[in-house]
Amino acid sequence: MVSLMGAELRYLFMTGANLQGADLQRTNLVEAELFRVQLQEANLQEAYLGSAYLGEAGLRGTQLQHAQLYNVDLQGADLTGANLEGAELFEANLAGVDVSKAIGLTQEQLEVALGDYKSQVPNYLERPEAWSVPIEEQRSRLTQLP
Repeated sequence: MVSLMGAELRYLFMTGANLQGADLQRTNLVEAELFRVQLQEANLQEAYLGSAYLGEAGLRGTQLQHAQLYNVDLQGADLTGANLEGAELFEANLAGVDVSKAIGLTQEQLEVALGDYKSQVPNYLERPEAWSVPIEEQRSRLTQLP
């Protein structure tokens, strides 16, 4: 198991790396580009991922409790079984993402995230009405919130 707990990895660029089971708790990954990185069962609790790109990342079973996912791009990511309890999803791009099997997700988190008609949510939550308009319109609305 790799432990990078609390590491400063801002602007990190990785493609296709295997970090399954890695301990990245409280790691700073702000503006990191982690395309197709495998993070299954990794610990990203309280990690800072603001404006990071996690396109097509494998996040199955990943611990993301209280992670800062502000403006993160998760398009194509696999979030099956990922624990998002208390995660900050403000302007997180969930366009086309299936979060129906994520754990700990709330309606409040979805309301401040970005999504589209392909985004899937858990049965116990409702797809935000805002997800019926283009992403840029959603982003504009969110930036005007107090």
